[in-house]
Amino acid sequence: MLYTLLMIAFLFLALLILFISFKFLVKISWFLGWIRGNAGLLFLVLSVAFALTGYDFRHFKPVPKEKPVLTVSFQKKADNAFMVTLSDESGSETRQLVNGEEWIVFADTLNWSHQFSGIGFTQGYRFKQFSTRLKESGKTGSEDGEVLSLKPESLFGVDAWQVVSMIEQFLPVVQAGTVNP
Repeated sequence: MLYTLLMIAFLFLALLILFISFKFLVKISWFLGWIRGNAGLLFLVLSVAFALTGYDFRHFKPVPKEKPVLTVSFQKKADNAFMVTLSDESGSETRQLVNGEEWIVFADTLNWSHQFSGIGFTQGYRFKQFSTRLKESGKTGSEDGEVLSLKPESLFGVDAWQVVSMIEQFLPVVQAGTVNP
């Protein structure tokens, strides 16, 4: 619900910025028109960036209380080869044959300041990757293990988590983090 509201807010801001950009682009007078045109194009680009960022928030889910967010099960197929099944809280499953004896899951998180937590904003997450490695090598990755991406594709490559991590120093109400639950 929270991330749906964030998506709507970002889309509303995108429409507002789009309206402002068209307002700048319509007026004509030479130098001021050139400045207005550049400002209009800047606002147009900003509206697209806000819209794409807002749309990417749909991948985040609030962290439930007292409930697992991911269930991981394994079935041995051969030496160092396992069929892994990842089931999230909504019931969707991902199955993958992986090599490796040690496993770790990473998740991107959005953490809200105390002021926003007090009005109902909860920590959000989305799964990022599932990594494996062999016990004896200690290396993680495709050479002696595998990395399975769990992150959904972003529209035109715009990643809301990356945007938040870049601007969190200017906007201290939210912090982007990565955890391995």
